[in-house]
Amino acid sequence: MADSLRTYRKSSRSRRLTGLYILLAALAGGVLVGTLSYLYGPSYHTAMVSLLVPGTPSAESGPAPAPAAAATGAEAASAPPAAPPPGLQKYLLILRSRSLQDKLIQQFNLQEVLHLDPGYTRMELAGMIKYELADDLGLTITVTTRGARRPLPGLSMTSLQREQAQQLCADLANASAAYLRDYVKTTDTEQAGKEQQFLQVNLAQVRTRLRDTEDRLEKLQSTHGLLDPQEKGTQALARLKTIQDASDATRVRQDELSRSLAAARGQLRETDRMSLASRVQSRNPVISDLESKRAQLKIELATQQAMGKTSQQRDVAQTQASLSSIEAQLSSVQEQVLKEVATQANPAYAALLSSAVAQEVELAGVRARAGEYRRLQAAATSQIQSLPPVARQYASLRRDQEVLSQLATNLSRQLELATIQARGASRDPFVTLDAAVPPDLPVGPRSVESGLIAFVLILGLTWLIISVRRGLFDVFRL
Repeated sequence: MADSLRTYRKSSRSRRLTGLYILLAALAGGVLVGTLSYLYGPSYHTAMVSLLVPGTPSAESGPAPAPAAAATGAEAASAPPAAPPPGLQKYLLILRSRSLQDKLIQQFNLQEVLHLDPGYTRMELAGMIKYELADDLGLTITVTTRGARRPLPGLSMTSLQREQAQQLCADLANASAAYLRDYVKTTDTEQAGKEQQFLQVNLAQVRTRLRDTEDRLEKLQSTHGLLDPQEKGTQALARLKTIQDASDATRVRQDELSRSLAAARGQLRETDRMSLASRVQSRNPVISDLESKRAQLKIELATQQAMGKTSQQRDVAQTQASLSSIEAQLSSVQEQVLKEVATQANPAYAALLSSAVAQEVELAGVRARAGEYRRLQAAATSQIQSLPPVARQYASLRRDQEVLSQLATNLSRQLELATIQARGASRDPFVTLDAAVPPDLPVGPRSVESGLIAFVLILGLTWLIISVRRGLFDVFRL
């Protein structure tokens, strides 16, 4: 009895020591994993730049007014998403371009800092930077980097220290905004300068031609005494110009009517002339005759059976065969038949026909007017050609003078607008609301959570191994 008690106490003390050792080993493993996660685990740092683009409609006019009637849920679900303004689309394309990535890689020497190949460096940079629109008012540039207190390439998944990662994310965000600003200002200034130069050259050429035409006109007037502005050549030229304008408008209307009439004729070919107005159905009279015969046969069959006859006898078998035949006919006969059908003219076809006829009439009138204008134009041209050579030359010079004067006026207005745009191109295309700053609080690593998970796993695995070795249970049976 004493030996068994000592053995029990010894085994109990051994189990307590084993449990203590397991607990201490799990605690040491959890502390080790937590320490490694704290020292070498990656932490994420995020910096963001907010840009306001004054040129967008939402930024200038404020939020859009509410609609008069709210759309239903199905309409709202089926409506396509609104596209961002063209200016913001251009900025997104610039920010996602390969040239921006190459400049950032070169500026911050990311290939050596991240210890990656050129292709992987560009992929890593693309994963760091995220561009988002801010309600059609501007956009945001968000950069996320990874760093560790003591980075190890094989363990930390990053080669940056935490302070380097904090500064790098802010620098990348600010550099992206600065590159976008410089690129947009440079391209807008160059484009405005080219357009301004093009307009200046064309305006100078038009003014030179206008001065030459005016000199020739003045010389012709002084030589031949054509001082009356209402002389015959000018009147004929003005009449020809009026006829040409009216003829051009008539030709445009004729083309529109031709296309519309062709579409109406196509719809007429696809539309039925008549439509079904009404239809009357009645019960099929054949069914009544068959039902009457079936009832009579059933009565005969019941009478024969009441007389004690069986289905083996000839008259009973004939009655049953006739009854089966009538029932088969009843199942195959249509119950309702069409008694009367009424048709009427299709209103859609009538409306299309009326529209096509109206367009035909209008097109005929337009063609008649076009022919009349061609006749008047030929007569006016013949009248101008019949003038003396001096009068024809005078009319031609006056026409050239009017055209060149109007062209010079239009070019002058376009040049003024291009000058204003060139001055505005030197301004900042957007306003930086919030510049990126190095973040103070990183996201991760979760050292405490990692240590607790390691503690639980080590404790469970150790207990499982010792239990198996002591034979408390068989793992293979489980």
